[in-house]
Amino acid sequence: WYMVKSGLYDAPMVSPLRLMMHLGMAFLIFSLLLWQALKLAFPMPAEARDTGCKILVVAIYIQVLLGALVAGLDAGLVYNTFPTMNGQWVPDGLLAMEPAMQNFYANPTTVQFIHRMGALAVTAAVLWVVFKTPAEFIANWALNLRYSLLGLLFIQIALGIYTVLYSVPIALASAHQAVALVLLANAVALLYATRRQASTAQTAFRAQLIG
Repeated sequence: WYMVKSGLYDAPMVSPLRLMMHLGMAFLIFSLLLWQALKLAFPMPAEARDTGCKILVVAIYIQVLLGALVAGLDAGLVYNTFPTMNGQWVPDGLLAMEPAMQNFYANPTTVQFIHRMGALAVTAAVLWVVFKTPAEFIANWALNLRYSLLGLLFIQIALGIYTVLYSVPIALASAHQAVALVLLANAVALLYATRRQASTAQTAFRAQLIG
């Protein structure tokens, strides 16, 4: 209701920031429910989790929030070319609003540019997790999650590109959002199943405690 009522006054359009909060809460609740379900289905000892997986989950979540801003501002309609933005790698008007902070939540050019950069950050995080996380750090039931993560990333990138090129058709935009949820779920599950290997000192200390 906090989001909806923002579109009941001057114009029938909800606040992009409130839309971002609403979608962010939905994805957060889903992730917490998934985590609890994984704890029930695959009980595992509480150990330190791999930092790369933590960064990946955070990166995907931030990218989802940016996507909500893009949708709320109709920023996907401003630049419909790829990989450049109407022929520019850094578009004009990127920081045109005053005060400058407004550009990061009210300037469609800035928001779409940051969302594109966010896609590169998520790609880098996925590649790091997939190719740099040792298999012995991952529970056996979750080993294939690395490859599904990579496949979902490619699908999501393709959907994002075509959504922009075709001026945000509802079907493509909805698919882009749906795959984002599945991608986040995959990353959360992989985070749950991944543990950092204890250092030699930690292992020795634990052995002393047990002894």
